[in-house]
Amino acid sequence: MLLNETRGGELVIEEPFAVLFHYFDAIAAMADETTGTNVRNAKYGSKDQGKDFKVVHAQHLMEFLRPIHTESILACEKYLSNSVPQVAFDMIWYPLKPGTDVYVQLDGSTHAAGAGSDGSWLVDLWRLETDGSRLRRGFISKRINPYSGLLDLVNLPVCPVSIWDANNGGERREKILRRSTTLFKALQRGNLLVDYKGPIKETAQYYTGKVVIDHRRGRAESDINLPPQINHYFDRFHEYEGILINKDRSFYTTQDTQTRLPNRKSQRAGSNDAVVNGDELQAWLNDVPEHRSPEMIRAEAGGSVVEQLTEHQLILLCPDALAYGLRRKHWMMISLDYVQESVPSNESISNLIIAQDELKTIQALSNRQNSETRHWSADFIEGKGSGQIILLHGPPGVGKTYTVEAISEWLHRPLLALTVADIGTVETLVEGELMKWFDLAEAWNAVLLVDEADIFLERRQNRDLARNELVSAFLRRMEYFKGLLFLTTNRVGQIDDAFISRVHVAIGYQALNEETRRKVWSGFFRKLVRERAGKVQIASDAKKWVLETAGETSLNGRDIRNALQTAITLAEFESEEDPDYDAALVTVVTKAHFQKVLEMCNRFRSYVTSIRREDEMKRAQGRGDRNDYGNGFDSRMC
Repeated sequence: MLLNETRGGELVIEEPFAVLFHYFDAIAAMADETTGTNVRNAKYGSKDQGKDFKVVHAQHLMEFLRPIHTESILACEKYLSNSVPQVAFDMIWYPLKPGTDVYVQLDGSTHAAGAGSDGSWLVDLWRLETDGSRLRRGFISKRINPYSGLLDLVNLPVCPVSIWDANNGGERREKILRRSTTLFKALQRGNLLVDYKGPIKETAQYYTGKVVIDHRRGRAESDINLPPQINHYFDRFHEYEGILINKDRSFYTTQDTQTRLPNRKSQRAGSNDAVVNGDELQAWLNDVPEHRSPEMIRAEAGGSVVEQLTEHQLILLCPDALAYGLRRKHWMMISLDYVQESVPSNESISNLIIAQDELKTIQALSNRQNSETRHWSADFIEGKGSGQIILLHGPPGVGKTYTVEAISEWLHRPLLALTVADIGTVETLVEGELMKWFDLAEAWNAVLLVDEADIFLERRQNRDLARNELVSAFLRRMEYFKGLLFLTTNRVGQIDDAFISRVHVAIGYQALNEETRRKVWSGFFRKLVRERAGKVQIASDAKKWVLETAGETSLNGRDIRNALQTAITLAEFESEEDPDYDAALVTVVTKAHFQKVLEMCNRFRSYVTSIRREDEMKRAQGRGDRNDYGNGFDSRMC
C-alpha cells in the first residue's frame, strides 16, 4: 500500500516531496490503469468507485510530479549512473530512500542532533544494538553538512551499501562481516579474550593489549553511556527485534533502568550473572517506567537462542562493544575494527628459565580449569579448596611474573595481574576488593596473579592487629577461590604458616648463573629479530661479546631487558643525530653501545654494595627473607 488512510482526512507532504519520488514508478503504474470506464465509475459511482478514485487521483498527482521529475530527478539519476556515482547536496535525499542499507562513517561521538538550522541534512538511522542478552534496533543519526557542486557518493558520511560495495568490490562488507562474527561469538559465549590495538571510544586515548569483551557485565559494572534503543515494535522488523543470543540474564538491563539493577559491586553471586529472587524481580518490574511497547514485550517474551545470525543481521550489528582492559584494569568502549582474536602461544613458555619437571607440574595444575572433566576434591566442605594455588618464590628478576604470563598465553586465558595497589591495604575494604577480583577471575576462567604479595602473606604478630586482619581476610577468600591463583614473593621466609599449608605447589627460583643468563640474552635477541626486523639489528660481534661475558656480571632478567632497551635507545639516538640520517635505514647496535650500558650498570651495583657492605643475596639471608645459597633453593609440592 502506498499511503495509509489518515484520521484527519488530510496528508501534508512537504517539498522536495521525497516519499512521492521514491515511489514515483508505483504512482505512475497506478495512474496508467485508468480507462474511460474508470472515469465514469469514479464520477457516477460503482462498486469499484474507491479503486477508481485512487486511479484518478494518481493521474492528478502525476500531472504535478512529472515536470519536477523531468527537471530534477532525471538529472540526479544521470549523475548516480556514473562509474563513480555523484550527487548534489540538495538531492542527497533521493539515493537515501527509507529502508536502504547504508554504510555510516562514525567518529566515535555519534549523537542525535537537532534539525539543521544551517541547512544541513540530518539522516535518521537504525542498527542492531545489544544489551549482552538480546539484539534490538538502536537509533542513531548522522549530519551531512552543505557542500557545493557534485560529490562522490562514497565520500559522504552516509552511503548506500549497494553503491559502496560496487565501488570497492565488497572489501568493506567482508571486513564488517568478520568483525560482527567476532562480536557475535563474544556475545554467545558471554566473554571473549582478544587483542586490541586502537582508540578507546568517546576518549582521546589509545589502547594496545589484551581485553575481554563482556558486554553484559560491562553494562552492569561501568558507567559508560550507550546509545538509545528503539522502543516501539513494528511487525515488518520482527527479524530484528529481541533476538535472543544469550539466556544467562534473567532480566533486561536497558539504559533507562540501569540504576535499578542489583549492584554486583556489593554482592557476590555464584555465576557471572546478577542474581535476584522472584519478589525482587517483580518489584523491579513494577518500578520500571514503560520503556517498551506491549507489542515489543510480547514479541520478546518467548523464543530460543539463535545459533547464528543472517548475513544481513551481521551487517547491521553495531561495531562497538564494552570490554575490560586487562592492562589498565577498567571498562572501555572499543571498536571491533581494531580487534584480533587471541590465539594460544607456546613461544613465551619455551623461554622460561625453569626445570622441565617443575614446568610440567605447573602446566598440569593450570590446565585443570580448562578441562571439562569433573575433578575430585579432597575437601569435605563443598566449594572449599577446589582452586589451584601456586606459590612462586625467589630473588628479583628471575622470571616469576614472566612464568605466569607465559602460562596464561599457553592456556589462552585472560591474566588478571594484581598488586597491593589494586587490592588496597584498608583491612575493612580488602575482603570486598578480593571478592570483586575473585568473582571476575571465576567468571572469565582467568589466571589470577597477586604479584609481590608479601603484605598479605607475612606472619601475623600480636601487636599489629590491622595487618593481621589483612592476612586473615586474604586467607579466608583464597581458600574458597575456585580458579587458578599464582602468588609471587621475594620473601618466602616471612610467609605465615597458614599460607604454606594452603599452597598446592611452591616453586623456587635460583639467581641467574652464566648459562641461564646467556639463555635470557638469547631469548631477547630472538624477540628483537622477530618484532623489529628491518628496523633494528644487533651487530654480530656485539652479540658474541654479550654472550661470552654473560658470566662476568650479576644481572638478573629485568636488568638484562633494561640493558638491551637502553643500548637500542643509544644506537637510535646516535643515528638520528647523524646529518645523513635516513629513517628507512636499519639501526645497528654495536659492541660499544653494550659496553657503555653494562659498565654503567656494574658501576652502580658496586657503589650500592659498597654502601650496604653486602649484596642483595646476603641481605635477604640476613633478614630471613630467603636463602639463595646451596640448599636454600627448593621447589616442592605441598
